[in-house]
Order: sequence, then structure tokens, then C-alpha cells
Amino acid sequence: MAQKYTYYYDAAGNRIQVLLFKSSEVASPADSIIERSAEVEFRLYPNPTKGLITLETAGIENGTRMICSIWNESGQLVMQQTVVNSHSICFDLSNRPNGFYILRLQYGGKQKSWNILKQ
Repeated sequence: MAQKYTYYYDAAGNRIQVLLFKSSEVASPADSIIERSAEVEFRLYPNPTKGLITLETAGIENGTRMICSIWNESGQLVMQQTVVNSHSICFDLSNRPNGFYILRLQYGGKQKSWNILKQ
């Protein structure tokens, strides 16, 4: 299994975030993107996917409203979910064409996004 780490630093040179991308030829829950910051952790798997994809969160305060949206390569919104008090959100892209998608998560005035490959 191939792994790639990407490190992010603040202006003072302190490491503030680590992005881990795992991939293999066979899609499984181990094929995931794990992103950690000082407060929050995200895990997105499997990526690439054949259809079902899960976003797990840890460290987001209970009661925080999260808006999860998926956009296609043309910039069109293809699905959206709003959840509160959920630490696992599932999406089904199996009826969508193969290609790249962007998953965007908005929570507590912050925003994160990830690329998804649907095969």
C-alpha cells in the first residue's frame, strides 16, 4: 500500500496539519484520506471508490451543524446533506458517472474539501 504524507506549517514554522493519503490497487476501508489538525480529525474512505464513500469526523463539538456537499467536475452540486451530532456521513455515488468529485464540508464557520475519484 502506498502512503503519502503532506505537512502544513504556520508562518512561525510550526506544523499545524498532516494529510495522509493511502492507496492500493484494491479499494478497501484502508484506502483513505486522514487529515488531522490540533482540534479535528477527518477520515474519508474508500478513495478511490466504486460508489459508497464515508466521511468520519472527530473533535467537532456536539450540536455543530455540518453541511456536506458533493460537486462534479463541471462545478454542479450533485448531492448535499445537513447533519447535526453525527460523526459518520455516508454518500452513494454508484449512480453517478466515473470521474473526479469534490466533497466540501462546512462546519462551525470553517470549511474543508477533498477530491474523490469515482471509478
